[in-house]
Amino acid sequence: MISSQRIALFFIFLLFVASTSTAQSDRVALLTEVSGTVELARSGSANFENAEWGTPLFEGDQIRTAASSQAVILFSNNNMMTISGGNTFAISAGATSSSTSQPVSGAIISNDADLTLHRAGEGEIAVLGGLRGNDSNISVRLKSPMNTKTSSALPEFSWSVNDDFDIYRISVLSSNGVIWTGETDTNTMSYPESAPTLEPGTTYFWQVEAEAMLDVSRSEMSSFEVLSEEDSKALRIGLDSLELMYTESEQEANYHYLLGSLYAQYGVFGDAIQSFEWIAENHSDSPLAHRILGNLYAEIGRKDAAINSLQKAVDLTQ
Repeated sequence: MISSQRIALFFIFLLFVASTSTAQSDRVALLTEVSGTVELARSGSANFENAEWGTPLFEGDQIRTAASSQAVILFSNNNMMTISGGNTFAISAGATSSSTSQPVSGAIISNDADLTLHRAGEGEIAVLGGLRGNDSNISVRLKSPMNTKTSSALPEFSWSVNDDFDIYRISVLSSNGVIWTGETDTNTMSYPESAPTLEPGTTYFWQVEAEAMLDVSRSEMSSFEVLSEEDSKALRIGLDSLELMYTESEQEANYHYLLGSLYAQYGVFGDAIQSFEWIAENHSDSPLAHRILGNLYAEIGRKDAAINSLQKAVDLTQ
């Protein structure tokens, strides 16, 4: 049964997505890579200021890059353009047909609006605050997979602990009861091939029991779902496209944005969070990075993490 807190968090997430501004909905592009010194002058202004990751761009804006700097712009029609160092570029929807741009496969990102066209406000954070967890009193806290879909039928389970324990027992359940249990002395364990097959489209639940002498602590229960064969195939096509677009040395903010957006598109929020955590860590001055991350945390039920990230987004815009 879905808890009232989970339902409330879900509708809060939808509220974030729906609360768009007119200016944002008219944007032409998004700045998805900022390396070195990248500056922005809004349409009609000659005043250039430092640009941050995730800045929405509109018709007539200008992007200027210093020497040895680079900017990557993702247009609303999913064309992507790289602006090398020492250049000034005027934003125009028509510029997406330039030979310097390249299309981003729809399999990678069908529509980034759900991630970027919303604002985190004090009201939303206040509602989340009413649902704030008391994680400091939880001895065993589940980490992954947590209320998300997974692309693997053999997911790896991970959790964190506040005390010392000797053994951990993981139980996976379906609506018919327990289907598998396993034991380990570490805080990770993969679902084994010898266990009953996890069927795509079925919701499963898992829980950890931690034992130390005669003391037993139990985590809360979390859910996950294996992607359908159709979605798994589509996700694989998108991942393969990204591998062709980027070498390992090029996997910076733009890559993580596309990767995170791809995972979020298919509901694989655990992997999406990893990508946006990278962006938020490396572009800590970007309100949008923290806003997206906060929304994803809220979606999987990590209430405290969601509040912290959304509060950072608000603080950075004040």
